[in-house]
Amino acid sequence: MKVDLTKHYEEDLKEVLQDIKKLLCAPSLDDNKISSLFKDANDTIGLMEIHSPQSKETAKLYKQQLTSLRQQHEEALRKQLLPSSSSSSSTDNGVPLTKSMDQRQRMLDNKEKIARSSERLKEAMRIAMETEEIGRNTLAELHSQRGHMISINEKVYFQDILLLACFTQISWNQPNFGLVIIQPNQKLN
Repeated sequence: MKVDLTKHYEEDLKEVLQDIKKLLCAPSLDDNKISSLFKDANDTIGLMEIHSPQSKETAKLYKQQLTSLRQQHEEALRKQLLPSSSSSSSTDNGVPLTKSMDQRQRMLDNKEKIARSSERLKEAMRIAMETEEIGRNTLAELHSQRGHMISINEKVYFQDILLLACFTQISWNQPNFGLVIIQPNQKLN
């Protein structure tokens, strides 16, 4: 009895995506919790792709939803981190506000780059795992074909011996582990 993992993964993804949406609508962002939920969603999508290759289109749709939610999250973080004050001469802990905003913006940009790099690494890992599986299957098929060819070779060898028996007298030499001794046929009178 085979369990349909695709439905299980889809249910998990729907729950995680709903939780992310709720947290994004909350007045204050819990970045650690949202990041953890994004990681869970990515892991579930990866498992879906590995365990259920026929659901690639579904996984692709969930990836698009996740990308959209990630962009919303980053935008919400920017709004939360960047103050809406119009006074650029004020300071934030002794650092001019514009400099502080620039630093925050660079940090957010770096975080986005790291997230994209992480996604590329996960995709490369998935491709490597698929390649390994294909290689394993190919080696098993080649092993099977080799066995089949050896069997055919033995049958052809036996047929050759039988054919030679028609023209010569053949004796099977048991003490020499089956080495064939071929002696010319004696002339029939």
